Amino acid sequence: LVKSTVIMKEYLEALQGAGIDIPVFLGGAALTRQWADEDCQQVYGGTVVYSADAFDGLRGMTLVRDGGLDEAVAADRVRYADIRRRAAAHAAQRAAARTTSGEETAPLLRLEAVPRPPFYGSRTTGDISLDDVFSLLTESVLFRGRWGFRRGQLSREDFDALLEREARPELTRLKALVRERELFTPQVAWGYFPCQSEGESLIVYDEGKSEIGRLSFPRQRQAPGRSIPDYFLPRESGRFDVLPLQVVTIGPGADRYAHELYEAGRYREYLFFHGLAVESAEALAEFWHRQIRRDLGIDGEDGAGIEDFVVQRYRGSRYSFGYPACPDLAENSTLLRLVGADAIGVTESENFQMMPEQTTSAFIVHHPQAKYFTID
Repeated sequence: LVKSTVIMKEYLEALQGAGIDIPVFLGGAALTRQWADEDCQQVYGGTVVYSADAFDGLRGMTLVRDGGLDEAVAADRVRYADIRRRAAAHAAQRAAARTTSGEETAPLLRLEAVPRPPFYGSRTTGDISLDDVFSLLTESVLFRGRWGFRRGQLSREDFDALLEREARPELTRLKALVRERELFTPQVAWGYFPCQSEGESLIVYDEGKSEIGRLSFPRQRQAPGRSIPDYFLPRESGRFDVLPLQVVTIGPGADRYAHELYEAGRYREYLFFHGLAVESAEALAEFWHRQIRRDLGIDGEDGAGIEDFVVQRYRGSRYSFGYPACPDLAENSTLLRLVGADAIGVTESENFQMMPEQTTSAFIVHHPQAKYFTID
């Protein structure tokens, strides 16, 4: 998913080199308007059109047919440039407030005690109920982000009525279909490993303290200059920290059925089923992360439910390769090897994409100050 944004830019460069300048529509969950408007447009002589969703794309194609696409795109860019300027000013104010309060520059605590895992090494399980997975679905993300139900000009009451009338019955129907046809087979490969930090690297050991892998990370160039290994005990301390890893998948059945719907031209059903499958994989990741927090005895800081988990109301963080603080997807190969992801049928493409599609991987940082951050 994240790699696809890089490939989009490569394709645009290829089109430019071939002398092609037709309008190109770009969209997808990993793509931002700024990336499309600035980075992608810079390498392409034709018009690059950012599409937040398929309906945006449809509106754009109507402009291609009727004329006025370039003018509409230019007006959009002016409008969103102003939004970005205001957002940047607001972010700067917040950053200044954090710096003043010491939140941003507070030194990382050196932990006196490291959580003790129930075992070292890796294990797998398929003993997970769909009830547990579905209980952690984030409906707001599913309905709005995956299925495209947007409030728009509707009142709050009318929008809630729309969800009750169309979205929730569809969710109930799909859950029943998944159970009846056994389309989801939740499986997890996970493990706990001794580790130590060394600069921008995290050294991973087996139970006998022999090195079995290293994970590398970038470091912020600006204050506070953090890198993910900073959250772990350093090698020179002579002590070992613990690194939990997890790979979760809802199995190949979801991928096969989604392709069946698509090939049959049943696009509306495909949209709904695919959205549920992807969000179910995310729910499974949260379910197992919660289990890991329980295993480590750090779940006392957990929030009350899924909405709290979405905003990281728990101790530490769950990171996945491909995102700002750990952008190198190639590092995911080491993670998959360490947990033995092949035992649950998870493989990797030459571009480091996991298969089946409805699969996520992550490493968990238990340090209480660990939060998401970007690399400047």
